[in-house]
Amino acid sequence: LTLKGNPLAAFPVLRLAKLRVLDLTACGLDDLDRIASASLAALRELVLDANAVRRLPEAIVAVAPKLQRLSLEHNNLVSLPAAVLRSPALDRLDLRGNAISKAQFLNLDGADDFLKRREKTRLKDTAGGAIADLGLCGLD
Repeated sequence: LTLKGNPLAAFPVLRLAKLRVLDLTACGLDDLDRIASASLAALRELVLDANAVRRLPEAIVAVAPKLQRLSLEHNNLVSLPAAVLRSPALDRLDLRGNAISKAQFLNLDGADDFLKRREKTRLKDTAGGAIADLGLCGLD
């Protein structure tokens, strides 16, 4: 589902149990607290690029337990909750264009867990002939 470019006051309360991809790029979002009311059990990819997100709620892990790819390019993030970084399904994360440095990311609680999963995915992708992004979440 793509809602790209639609001005939204807050994260939409969605109850789409079979939705796999949600793109909310450039929707003017800054508050994601309403994500806790959503039901996105099958969501694998969430794109929140070019918004004004300052904080990612831990609730995203419970709402979207199968989330593999999370893109938060060009927001206002300075940190991420440990629960998100420890989420067992998450192995792709894009943070480029945020106010978080590579050093800050590496010091976050849960960063080691995420990086181990990401490395396994990278090895699997490159063994299959895919070209994998070897940067650190866009923070290099």
